[in-house]
Amino acid sequence: YRPHLNLIDRSGYTTSNGHNFQIKADSAKLQFNATSADNETFDLTRMVIDKDGNVGIGTTAPNGRLNIQSGASSTYLLNLDYADGTDGGGFYEASSTDLSLYLKNSSGTNTVTIATDGDSFLNGGNVGIGTTSPDTNLEVESSTGGVLRLTSSDTTVLTGESIGKIEFKSNDASTGGDNVMGFIDSVATNAGTRYALSFGTGDAAA
Repeated sequence: YRPHLNLIDRSGYTTSNGHNFQIKADSAKLQFNATSADNETFDLTRMVIDKDGNVGIGTTAPNGRLNIQSGASSTYLLNLDYADGTDGGGFYEASSTDLSLYLKNSSGTNTVTIATDGDSFLNGGNVGIGTTSPDTNLEVESSTGGVLRLTSSDTTVLTGESIGKIEFKSNDASTGGDNVMGFIDSVATNAGTRYALSFGTGDAAA
């Protein structure tokens, strides 16, 4: 026998909408169960607390203090709202291969996205690495001097190949081509053993 407490609503039984609940001690866990229909068959485990104090939502075997398992794609695992009810974002399962963190401003506009399988962006303001008060879009600060490094993952660099490039792009609608109006490129000049910096401006950069 497993000790339990059943919460039964007998005010309006139907055949489709379950609204009965159960709190049950079972297998060293405290289970919070529900019914999928208006009966007393508690076939849906919505949350558990195990003997170690771990909480599982959507899973009966939590691996940490709080373990949330998605029920389907295109849904939030954890949704954060502002005091007025505006959607503030949260952890979202965009697809079976993409878990994203969305952070939205007080108007509900998504300004930060960190995606595991897709585009990530920061549109909320300047970004600082090593500083809490960046003055530009990206500021890197260190007591030994900030470093911005571009690294190629190619393990066999051939002559003429680039290992890193900085491009300068204009959004002016009158600019032709891909709107890249300048670049600094590090190019291998001798089968990957010697490199040169290449500079370009205007149409030469397109």
